[in-house]
Amino acid sequence: MKYRELGNTGLKVSEIGMGCEGFAEDGCKMTKTLFDLAEENGVNYFDLYTSNPDVRRAVGDALVGRREKFYIQSHICSVWQDGQYKRTRDVAEARAGFDEMMKLLRTDYLDVGMIHYCDALSDWEDIEKNGIWDYAKELKAAGGHRHMGPSSAHPRGPWIGWERFSPPASIGGDSRRSRRPRITARSVRTSSGHSRRRTFRLCVTSI
Repeated sequence: MKYRELGNTGLKVSEIGMGCEGFAEDGCKMTKTLFDLAEENGVNYFDLYTSNPDVRRAVGDALVGRREKFYIQSHICSVWQDGQYKRTRDVAEARAGFDEMMKLLRTDYLDVGMIHYCDALSDWEDIEKNGIWDYAKELKAAGGHRHMGPSSAHPRGPWIGWERFSPPASIGGDSRRSRRPRITARSVRTSSGHSRRRTFRLCVTSI
């Protein structure tokens, strides 16, 4: 397995990572099998956007005795209500969802905490207005997540937030604030044969 530094986090992550869709297969029995295979093959990074408590619990069980072998990227504002996923911008719901996630994952920190689903300026306005941004920074300061950033399915989504929350002046004299973050992207071949770039992960650590 080859490893690369993730953005400016200093984390050395495997070139191949895991998503969470397969974890729910066969009543979540597939989760441990996937983590066993990942460990055997040097995969050390996974994303857990889902708020499904059964999946989170299965992941927590699968990590017992090997938490330090994996970097967890999971999402603030992805919550579970009335038996289904919900993207929230309510800070009380986000707090409750994060606390529940930590209990189910059996850990006291995330390696990367993503503010969930930030595709448009209106998303960032809600994140700022409703206290989500302050809560994310509070978590980082307390060690709830060691690095933070926005998740987005839209190539412009992360840049909108970066431009909004990263003025030239630095906070606490940290000159890194003036640098744009590194985006991890992959080239996707469309059915027409044309290549396009798709942003799928951005980690901002200088905030």
